[in-house]
Amino acid sequence: MKKFILYFIILVLAIAFSGCDTENIPEENIGELVPAIEENEPEQSMTEEEKEEVPEEESETITFKLGAKGEEKEISVGDKIGEWKIAELFIEREDNGDYFAISVLFEGTVTLEGSIERNVILEEGYDIVLDESSLEKMPYLITSYYSEIRPSFLLDFSEEIENKPHLDWEETAKVRITVSNFSFDRAPRMSMDGFDVISIEYLDEEKTPEKEALYEEIILNFGAVKTDGRIKVNKIVSLYNKTEGFENGANLDETEYFIWAMSYLNYHSGYSTELFSHPDFYGWSYPAEYYEPAVFDFFGVSAENLRKGKLYYPEQNLYNIGGGGGIGNVPYIILNGVDENEDTLVLHLTMDYEQGYEEDFNMALTVKLLPDGGYNYISYLPK
Repeated sequence: MKKFILYFIILVLAIAFSGCDTENIPEENIGELVPAIEENEPEQSMTEEEKEEVPEEESETITFKLGAKGEEKEISVGDKIGEWKIAELFIEREDNGDYFAISVLFEGTVTLEGSIERNVILEEGYDIVLDESSLEKMPYLITSYYSEIRPSFLLDFSEEIENKPHLDWEETAKVRITVSNFSFDRAPRMSMDGFDVISIEYLDEEKTPEKEALYEEIILNFGAVKTDGRIKVNKIVSLYNKTEGFENGANLDETEYFIWAMSYLNYHSGYSTELFSHPDFYGWSYPAEYYEPAVFDFFGVSAENLRKGKLYYPEQNLYNIGGGGGIGNVPYIILNGVDENEDTLVLHLTMDYEQGYEEDFNMALTVKLLPDGGYNYISYLPK
């Protein structure tokens, strides 16, 4: 078809020139146009046999070893080293062939242990310093230009992880992480190696069943309930909903003590709720003999101070707020870690809402351990 069109164009041109006053184009010159055009026809595609004869471009390779004492291994995309496989490899070289920039993405589900801490640059970032046993699972680059391995790695947490760390500056936590990817980067620009974390477990060598039970008791008594094995903020009312927190548990508003009592006395005191009703009052009414010792035991506030408020009714010797309380959706509570300092515990908590509701938030609940085995709630502050 293409040849037909070309011949047709040539014929039209020949007729056009023949009608002009100028000299006609010699017939032999027209004939010369045809092979010249035919030479520009596209070449036929290569056969499978011809393709096989063309040499394939060689894959870029790089030399790593597994751990500091491992055997050197030259690898490229698709090759494995230990539990890792190279998924992507980029190398930029100087004119003399030396490395200028190296970027490698290793894939693999690998479990590692080490200590995590806040990243000094990223506001919500965390680094991990691996234990020696975990470093033996890591690929070491073999080159004289770049250091073999860096001491710490940046952590990128999956959105599905509920117990992400919430550490203060200078705090560290011993952890076991499972990762899916390892990004290795060497270049003159600022860069950092890192892991994609799919799970994290907090390790505490001093953790005992007794301590675990104490932590759970502290969380429950502050205003939570346990259902189906999980701890959730009390749906009636709870100090956990005080997102702005408080700095001094001994100096709360009287209504805040009453809110706390509605969670504790109704759910964890061991008393029957039949004791907390009165025919002359609407809502819960707490006799002073139950209310005052509870507030004193957990906040250190005396009965004398409590009776100065408007919620105390001396004739009936009870406390009443005139309502029953109750709120909508409430979050689960996740304990991320505990700091112990002599007689003080700081529980790092996440209020974890189910998907589609309010945003999660993090709080630090501080308690002071008392000589008699009890404790006072000292502060509850956002993180």
